[in-house]
Amino acid sequence: SHVMLCQRFIKSVGVSPFYGNFNQYSGVASHPVEVMNGVSGMNEEQIAGFNLVSEGIVPYLFKMVLPAFRKIASADTQYLTDHISVDADDHAAAMIAAVEDMIDHGADIGAIMEGMHLSGRTALSIPDALYAKYLRGAYA
Repeated sequence: SHVMLCQRFIKSVGVSPFYGNFNQYSGVASHPVEVMNGVSGMNEEQIAGFNLVSEGIVPYLFKMVLPAFRKIASADTQYLTDHISVDADDHAAAMIAAVEDMIDHGADIGAIMEGMHLSGRTALSIPDALYAKYLRGAYA
């Protein structure tokens, strides 16, 4: 399953998938938890914008970081390669259509843009945290 592929990938690069005290088990995991807590307080338009950018950027982001993860002997990169091959067109196109429909029905474009902004910042912060973990040893 998609969830199991993700779990296998993060375990293979040394990040614990334990959904409990993230600070105790994984130094890079506290930021995503904070982001997800923030997303839970968003309205529908903000979530639509967040998902639009997430679905559109993920295949390209994964394509950029894949060579680095392939250098980690233990890394199971199937999660990344599956997203690169499957998500590039289907997911983003579906979200574009959904957001366009929301706008056609009077959705607040500013709120959509707020969600897009948060998603982009979040997506770009994750490789930075992994860079810190592996190249600088900040979480060792």
